[in-house]
Amino acid sequence: MITLILSDLRANARVWVGILLVAAAAGFTASIGAGLLETANAYEGPTRKALQNASSPVLIFSGFTALVVLSSTANLTVSLQRRSYALWQIFNVRPILVALIVELQLAIVSALGAIIGAMLSAVAFRRLFEFLFASWNFSTPVEPHTNISTLIAVILAIIAVVVIAGLRSARNAAITSPLQALTEPEPPKIRMTWIRYLLTALAVAATYGLVSMMVGGDVQTVTSTSILIAPAIVMIMAAAGPLLLPLTLRAWTWIVPARVSTSWYLARHAARYRVTQSTATISPLMVGIGLAGGIYTCVEILAEYVRQQSGDASGYVLEPGQAVQLLGGPLLIAGIGAAATVFMSGGARQREIALLQAAGSTQRQIAVSAILEAVIYTLTAMLLAFIAVITTAFIVSSSLGMSLTGIHYLSILIVTALGFVLILTASLGPTIAALRRDVTRTLAGV
Repeated sequence: MITLILSDLRANARVWVGILLVAAAAGFTASIGAGLLETANAYEGPTRKALQNASSPVLIFSGFTALVVLSSTANLTVSLQRRSYALWQIFNVRPILVALIVELQLAIVSALGAIIGAMLSAVAFRRLFEFLFASWNFSTPVEPHTNISTLIAVILAIIAVVVIAGLRSARNAAITSPLQALTEPEPPKIRMTWIRYLLTALAVAATYGLVSMMVGGDVQTVTSTSILIAPAIVMIMAAAGPLLLPLTLRAWTWIVPARVSTSWYLARHAARYRVTQSTATISPLMVGIGLAGGIYTCVEILAEYVRQQSGDASGYVLEPGQAVQLLGGPLLIAGIGAAATVFMSGGARQREIALLQAAGSTQRQIAVSAILEAVIYTLTAMLLAFIAVITTAFIVSSSLGMSLTGIHYLSILIVTALGFVLILTASLGPTIAALRRDVTRTLAGV
């Protein structure tokens, strides 16, 4: 069994590299947050409280983003290899053993990625700490603390998330008949499971609780609570992703008719048809844009409120260190996750591209369709994130007795542009490489 596990990992390295990179990013950011919390616990009084307040957003925002991205990437990883698992069953590998091997593979790769991320964090922690807190004035000198037990706890947590997230996909891989897996071109679509319904309900309840506190609270309560509104709303969208994401993608792409161009037709059809990959790509980017836009919008609204009250809002601005502290981890995980899911699926596209060429599509049409597909993913994520940001702005503004104002468009556009570049790079590179392959040899499986 060990030989089968390792040989399959080598044979499908392109698919497994996605979960490896996401686990490494999650291990890095979570280890930084855990190190900040451990450093806080080493001190007393105001220093401890300040460091605890600084570490909480890192753990909350990065933890939430890692949960979303790791889950979607784990599901996509298993879905992309349904045919391989079907072949195992043809060669008399029992279904229960297939599920066990899949889970062991997820555990091995996620553990390796988390270890890499944790080791990188141990090397970079001191310099990052000095950068994040360069402008802080602590009552006592602060020395960064981290130890092996903290890193092990982070690694185990990441492994647990990936293994649990992959349970349903592993079960589907085990119970799907070889004939069905080998004849169905598209992996089963991600559905709303009872866990997703539960997470959606919890996110709605958390959002309702936060809004209730803000509406009936004073300015200090609104100020301290507002930063959590955007993550809560984005969490609702991420948990309900199998419902919201495909619906949104189909709705706005329907506005642009397929007859606009052959490339647009191919891109729209591919994005709609590959729902599993589309959801796994859009979800991380939506989270990144929503968190960045929501947090910057909250700061902008609070600054406008203070400006109206006292005329001086100089203290209400995100310094570079604060921006990295709040958004660095989530954006790192989201960016890697979005790009990795596209790259993972590139191998499966080689035969598809060869079929398109055999059917008469030109190389230019196929290349442009890859660009347009990246545009579709990016704009879908931005649209959903923008809804979350507007909702956040409305809630915070209303709680302060202001009209809707302060939407920070620049942060939304910057993160959207960065996400597009990452997705385009991960998509266009494999497409160009596939176009250079001989069509006959590709279709023959050589």
